[in-house]
Amino acid sequence: MDKVYKWGLTFALFLVLDMAEARTYLVDFGTASSYRGVTTPSPDSNGNYWNGLELSTNAILLRDSSNVTGSIRLGFVTVSGVGTDSYNGPAGPTDATNLAANLLLTDLDTAALGSLGIREAGFDYVVSSNGRLVLSGLDPAVTYQLTLFGSHKYSTDTSTSYEVYRNSSLTQSAGSASLNVQSPTSPAQHNRNQVAVIPNLTPSSAGTLYLRFRGGNGSVGYLNALMLSDATTTSNT
Repeated sequence: MDKVYKWGLTFALFLVLDMAEARTYLVDFGTASSYRGVTTPSPDSNGNYWNGLELSTNAILLRDSSNVTGSIRLGFVTVSGVGTDSYNGPAGPTDATNLAANLLLTDLDTAALGSLGIREAGFDYVVSSNGRLVLSGLDPAVTYQLTLFGSHKYSTDTSTSYEVYRNSSLTQSAGSASLNVQSPTSPAQHNRNQVAVIPNLTPSSAGTLYLRFRGGNGSVGYLNALMLSDATTTSNT
């Protein structure tokens, strides 16, 4: 009985430690300083803290949803051919002089989108035909997951492709997913309730992952917000 009790206590302790180490990081692609963009409040209505990424190759140090800063950085590899906007996103045709009123028109299924279902986060987006982001400072012993929300009306390509690689030359694939940013049958209807999920992402030995996004048929793709989660610690499995 004594041995069973000790094993159970040890197992419970491991569970508590794993839960304590699990983190999520929320990123909005737009701020009040970006073109027709807004800043997501921190904490938001769910009590989560956000990171706002602007067009710059200077990577930002990410804080997690509980406002704790670690070692993970996120930045653009290049800003050539990359832009930020909110026009024809979930709020429709936005006006730079009236963003407060435009924000109220943002149409999202907040329940379906979960932590990403925050009006300010879904309002604006980054757009590119070959956008590339780099995550650095990741733990090579941890498996990560990316959850991505893209949404736009009247897009040339109905879907956006999200591809993750372990190296900067994009030859070592780690995972990918595709998401319809608008309705396949009605380009006037933006995506309001779907996300793309890329699980089981193992960083390079240097702790990096590269994310490329682009239109499913080679035109431009859209990314409004993302969530990075550390899923498992491989040394504990």
